[in-house]
Amino acid sequence: KERKATERRIDYERRRKLWTTQYGSVEALKKRFGAGPIWGDLTPQETRRLYHTLLPRSLVGLNELGLMKPEELAPLAYEARIAAKGYARSRCDATGRIAAVLFEEYRSLRDYGR
Repeated sequence: KERKATERRIDYERRRKLWTTQYGSVEALKKRFGAGPIWGDLTPQETRRLYHTLLPRSLVGLNELGLMKPEELAPLAYEARIAAKGYARSRCDATGRIAAVLFEEYRSLRDYGR
């Protein structure tokens, strides 16, 4: 039983590394899908669609197939959301980026007073 748990953990780490290498960072997403110009090439609406497209819905399928447990998927989903947000922002035009940062600051001040 202990051996099986160890094998499962090693297999999980292998799959996690493979997945993270392809989707777990902004750099990985830029390598996989390309980088836009420094000033951005997407409107805010297109950026939002890109972000939603990149969200890791496929991870849910791994749980449904019994290949991974929810507690194994949660860290991957979190990393993927952060990477998708960063990648989408890097593709958004400059005015959209500025508006997003200002809105996040406003929301942070409103919700947390910081």
